[in-house]
Amino acid sequence: MDESGEGNGQDELQSLRLFLEQSWNAETMGEIPSDSSVAAKEAVETIETASENGVSIFLVDLLLPAYDINQGSHLYDEVLAVEYCIALSEYLKGKSSILVRDSKTVEIVSRILKVREDTAMEEIQQQSDNEGLIVEAIVDEDQEDEDIIEEGDEDASIPTSDVDSFRQSLMANWDLDEEENATSNQESGPIVDPPPAAAPKTGIQKGTDSSKPKPTSRRHRLGSLFGDRVISQGADMVTDVVNAVRDNALPEKDEENLIILSSSTLAETVAVRSLVGKYGDQKKVILVNCKLDPLPPELRTAETVYSIMPLVSKEKGSGESHADESPAPKVVVLRRYPKPWEIYVDVGIGFQLADSIAPSISNKRGIRMDQITNIVKRFLR
Repeated sequence: MDESGEGNGQDELQSLRLFLEQSWNAETMGEIPSDSSVAAKEAVETIETASENGVSIFLVDLLLPAYDINQGSHLYDEVLAVEYCIALSEYLKGKSSILVRDSKTVEIVSRILKVREDTAMEEIQQQSDNEGLIVEAIVDEDQEDEDIIEEGDEDASIPTSDVDSFRQSLMANWDLDEEENATSNQESGPIVDPPPAAAPKTGIQKGTDSSKPKPTSRRHRLGSLFGDRVISQGADMVTDVVNAVRDNALPEKDEENLIILSSSTLAETVAVRSLVGKYGDQKKVILVNCKLDPLPPELRTAETVYSIMPLVSKEKGSGESHADESPAPKVVVLRRYPKPWEIYVDVGIGFQLADSIAPSISNKRGIRMDQITNIVKRFLR
């Protein structure tokens, strides 16, 4: 990941988005996760449903290359992953603490997000200024049109033979209007000067700050598990982790949600166990793309509420004859609580449900690859 935040992750995400959009069946699969906001909304709906059923520890696996730390730095984009967690916090009830590994990650991600936010604010400011200029230009054009009309009236000629009769008719009407106005004024009271005409609106009003975009209140706080502490790999590791978590990772009292992103190492597993043990029954603990294998005892009540894993079948069985243009089957493994695990396959006509598997202790984190392979083979027969 580079500090511009524009790496291979964006290209991969765009490619995968096209991969899914071509085959997605919204009626059976829900809304397509075309961006982090849509995917977050889908996940939060499952989190809220599971919460109503007594679940307090939630596993969310968005196994798209740009969000999956197992894909390596070539594809994994930590900024996109954090943006997904921020999107989760926007849909969740209450404030959220988002935890990444360390202070270095927080610094890099925050700097990139700040640049993006400033750029977006400048674009909004520029758009506001342009709209104001457009309105002012329209007002100026209207005034020019009025001037042209007035000049045209002065230049417009009336046939000479009709001038006297026209003037006599005009003066007669003028005198009549004055008499009627005088009578009306005597009956209705003193004449009141009309209020001054309102200045034309230009989109930017004096005395207001409407030209500047208003900042939005943040519903999240970005922090880390370890801060700047160096975690040893020896006998002192647990002590180092516990001290680091106590100094850096504890949520504030008003933060109802604890979102932990992409934890995978042994030290991070110890940190997660510490936090879940302390807050698992007090707050919503949401583990996003955390690779904790095996799951520690503290997560025995955790539930995978939202998971999406796209796959492409490399070959269609040896010995079979297929036309070269026949597309390779696309596969998506999906879980949306409270629904079971679902395996969808597309052979060129859109995703179709190949099979579903009820959740159990053995598949808490997903369906084994050999099971997926057998299901796809059966579907293709």
